Amino acid sequence: MKRFTIITIALMVLTAAAAHGQVPETISYQGVLTDGAGTPVLDGSYDITFNIYTVASGGTAVWTETQSVGVAGGIFSAILGAVNPLTIPFDTACWLGVAVDGGAEFTPRRELTASAYSLNARGVEDSVITANKISAGTVVRSLNALTDDVTLAAGANVTITTANDSIVVSAAGGPVTPGWNLTGNAGTTPGTHFMGTTDATNLETRVNGERAYLIEPRGLTPNLIGGYRVNRVIGGAVGATIAGGGGDGVSFNQITDDWCFIGGGSNNAAGDNAGTADDKHYAVVGGGFQNKASGAYSIVVGGLSNQSPGDYSFIGGGNLNQAMQTLATIGGGYDNSAGSRATVGGGWANSANANMATIGGGSGNTASGVYATIAGGGGNRASQDADAVVGGENNLASGGASFVGGGVADTASGLWSVVVGGQENRASHSYSTVIGGAQNTASGIVSTVLGGGQNHAGGAYSVAAGRRAMIADNHGGTFLFADANLFDFNSATHDEFAVRATGGVRFVSAIDGGGNPTAGVVLPAGGGAWSPLSDRNAKENFVLVDGVAVLERLDAMEISTWNYKAQDEGIRHIGPMAQDFRAAFAVGEDEKRISTVDADGVALAAIQGLKRLADEKDARIAALERRIVELERTMTLLVNERGGVAVASDGEASAR
Repeated sequence: MKRFTIITIALMVLTAAAAHGQVPETISYQGVLTDGAGTPVLDGSYDITFNIYTVASGGTAVWTETQSVGVAGGIFSAILGAVNPLTIPFDTACWLGVAVDGGAEFTPRRELTASAYSLNARGVEDSVITANKISAGTVVRSLNALTDDVTLAAGANVTITTANDSIVVSAAGGPVTPGWNLTGNAGTTPGTHFMGTTDATNLETRVNGERAYLIEPRGLTPNLIGGYRVNRVIGGAVGATIAGGGGDGVSFNQITDDWCFIGGGSNNAAGDNAGTADDKHYAVVGGGFQNKASGAYSIVVGGLSNQSPGDYSFIGGGNLNQAMQTLATIGGGYDNSAGSRATVGGGWANSANANMATIGGGSGNTASGVYATIAGGGGNRASQDADAVVGGENNLASGGASFVGGGVADTASGLWSVVVGGQENRASHSYSTVIGGAQNTASGIVSTVLGGGQNHAGGAYSVAAGRRAMIADNHGGTFLFADANLFDFNSATHDEFAVRATGGVRFVSAIDGGGNPTAGVVLPAGGGAWSPLSDRNAKENFVLVDGVAVLERLDAMEISTWNYKAQDEGIRHIGPMAQDFRAAFAVGEDEKRISTVDADGVALAAIQGLKRLADEKDARIAALERRIVELERTMTLLVNERGGVAVASDGEASAR
């Protein structure tokens, strides 16, 4: 259903009955017909019903008629009485009611008063109507008491032209006439020529009948108020500026403290409205809706429903952000809050509520320790002083100067503890570290888990790596590596180096230009002894060894049993001293160690020398045995020649 609005332009009686002084028979009625939004209706014909009542509301019309009225640009004109003559006496107050296209009558009704009439008789005698006989305040009766014909003479910078029944008087700006021309002025002197007032009265400019700009005198620093007519500066504030914005009745912009600024938007406020205009001064709201900068020197650039009550606080934009305390900063985002000297870059539902805490972004993060930092992620917490979480989800740094690099559900709860990343890792003691992996725990002081899964470094200064490497809490200083087998590999004692590597162990001590190993040892899978590299291709500068000489030097070397000072004296070992070994054979890296490859070489060379000596002795024995056989044969011959007397080896003669 259409809604119409009529703005009345004029009500005027045009004609009356023949007798002088009769009440009018017709009334001219002009108006503007608009829709419910105030926009002129489309051009065309509209049925308009006019009713005259003797009461302001209710009652029964004493006269009525309906006309088809042409409307152009919303403007229309009608002669009341043209269809149904006006026969009412008009001897009492009357009200006019109007309805369009059979709709409801507009309210309120328009009162028809005597001052609204212009009575014209159909005839009047010459010279009967004089100026004195015309009611005061109804028509212009005199031009400065001039009578009869009046001559309009053009003065300086004035031209007079006629067009049909109109006289047009035009004036051009002259050099001696003060004022501001619509086409601009020239030759003005700043400080002497100006637009404005010379008293303590507000200066207002309008557009389309509405206030566009208001200047309020406040000593030397006036308030400048632009935009919606309800925008205001209250509380005696000075030097305030509202550049524009505001609207719809209640969404006005307001400043309550000195030297505050609002750039635009609507329903924004600068200042704390506490009744003292000089305590939260220089606050700024750039624009947006329902933003409030209530701290001294605070800034809200824009956005929706943001608040910066902290002095020197800042909000770049977003929605429902709060810079609550001094020097708090929020870049944007949604539902973020920042405490004293704290910063939130953006994101959603982040809270940096401790002094100098920082959150870069993400969602649901809380930095509640002094200097605590969360770069991003979701649901992360940095709860103690200088704690830090780089990112990830549901991570906690709570030890004080503790650190979580990322991952999911990681916790660094020890003082200066670190979890680089991974999932469900824990660094619970001071200086403890978990590099990554999953479900690892470093619970000893200065303990470390290098990564992997389900490892536990419980001993102080212990290191665990791999899978299910378990260092007991009292096994400090232990290094434990476990391969991927699905079994616990437990530490045996403190300060041990233990490795479970069922695929074997290699130590490479040298490489060539291509990175290929050229030296080292190997413990093969399932093996029980080291195998040092002995490849001919890895060796050079060959010199043959005299095994007998090696044997002689080895024979001359003192070999004893002994114990290491670092071990219990009941643990005995056998062997030479490294100094004697090096002096005898000049091999090895230094005189404090005997390489197994050198010990093996000396033993093999000595065996070769011993074999050589044994071979030589065997040869001598064989030669002696041959001589004995020859001697026995000779003796037998001699006995036979001498008649059967033989000489025994003991020198006694015997008869044969």
